[in-house]
Amino acid sequence: MDTNIKDICIDCRTILEPDEACDGGARHRTASLGSPEGREALLREVWGPPGLRRRAKQIAAAGGGGAVVGSALEGGCNVGCGVLDCASSVADFPAALVVIALAAVGIGLYLLASLILRRVRERRHALRPNGALLRPLLPRGQTYRGAVVPDATTTQSLSGEACVAHGLTLRSKRFLRSDLMLYDGRSAGFTLRLADGREVSVPAGRVRLLGPRRQERDVAPARVRLELNRLDPLRARPENAEELDPLPFDRAGELVLRPGDAVELVGTLEPVIDPRQGAETGYRAPAASVLAPSGPFHLRLVQPHAS
Repeated sequence: MDTNIKDICIDCRTILEPDEACDGGARHRTASLGSPEGREALLREVWGPPGLRRRAKQIAAAGGGGAVVGSALEGGCNVGCGVLDCASSVADFPAALVVIALAAVGIGLYLLASLILRRVRERRHALRPNGALLRPLLPRGQTYRGAVVPDATTTQSLSGEACVAHGLTLRSKRFLRSDLMLYDGRSAGFTLRLADGREVSVPAGRVRLLGPRRQERDVAPARVRLELNRLDPLRARPENAEELDPLPFDRAGELVLRPGDAVELVGTLEPVIDPRQGAETGYRAPAASVLAPSGPFHLRLVQPHAS
């Protein structure tokens, strides 16, 4: 199995590892973005059945803008030529030019009205994507506040930031149900030092990083599309070239967690053997331990205090 191919929760739009159950439980349906069946299931949820999608594309393609412009210009040329033909002397030319100018203004107003009407019709008939049906089920538990150790190993976020964890959110301005189209959170694996000095080993892999929207960093659309090509490899197939995008967006925001940042971990912790300890531990020496999440958890950025 290709490890780059991901699953997605159709209901809360969370990117998952292959065959991984969503934290939302049995109510949340998942699909593989690497299979035609999974991709079609997501397309149906976002845009509706194939027949509805085809009609929407036909309406968008049948705007007729070129035909409107062509007929208007042709009519204008006919008026101009007819007026000039009727001008029998030099004295008639000023009146003829006035008629031509009025005709040009009329053509301009007609084209402007046609363009506005066309845009209104397109907007009225255009499909709007369905966002997440259900909210993600956030794990419950105790809240542990601490800071990421300064020397934590970092990874690069989609926006190019060196961080220990990041969360990408794609949203659509015109939507049905909700504006959330995708969430993808990743952790590089790091140590969190709590206020009482204890340390928590946060594992690498999928993670949910939450925070206020004003702390999100904008991500360039070109970078997002490259990432979507990785998540949805079937979009490159010729048969999908004319299909609607199952992962539509017009706003991309990213939260990042960096070394030294304060963060809250919500979940349940239990002591485990410290994975950083070396082999020099004596035979009878007690193994060093740290805390680690014993089940689902999420991270929440601590908002900086206003100065």
